Amino acid sequence: MGEFQSWNEYGIFADFVKRMSRYVLDERSKEFLRVVQETSAKRQTNLPEGSLLWRAQLGHDWCTKAVPGFMQEDLGGLTEYSAPHPYSEQRMRPLVDRAVEGRVNAKGIPCMYLAFDDKTAMSEVRPWIGSFVSAAKLEDPPGCSRRAGGKRPWSVRLPTGGGVDQNVPLGRKSCPGR
Repeated sequence: MGEFQSWNEYGIFADFVKRMSRYVLDERSKEFLRVVQETSAKRQTNLPEGSLLWRAQLGHDWCTKAVPGFMQEDLGGLTEYSAPHPYSEQRMRPLVDRAVEGRVNAKGIPCMYLAFDDKTAMSEVRPWIGSFVSAAKLEDPPGCSRRAGGKRPWSVRLPTGGGVDQNVPLGRKSCPGR
């Protein structure tokens, strides 16, 4: 099994792809990636079945809500209003055509960042005070569950009125490398 040439091998690799060449690698960078791949098996683990992960994004959608009858007179006959609502299930997926450069993804390459709890996911989007943040709970995400393998759909739970969750399927995915 291979070994890294230096304790700072990742730093050397990162500097090369950031400042020299992202797509055409030198021999040292190729060797680094070969050793990472060769030694990665000991760092891999499956999340237990039923694991929950969280996704958050800054922003929200709008929905139309009815004004309760007893308030309509006080509001000049207004019968409905627009209210903030969490993003839809489809919008909680990474946008293929608008992937911006970030800590995890390169510009133009969408990536779904997940966290083990809601507070971490929401903190990672760095909201300002008063910002709206949409959060989704993912059950058995693809590539994470032992039973994924293209046989089980994964789903996201979006908040709905009254604190009740609505289960929304996100489609089938297969586990890479299994």
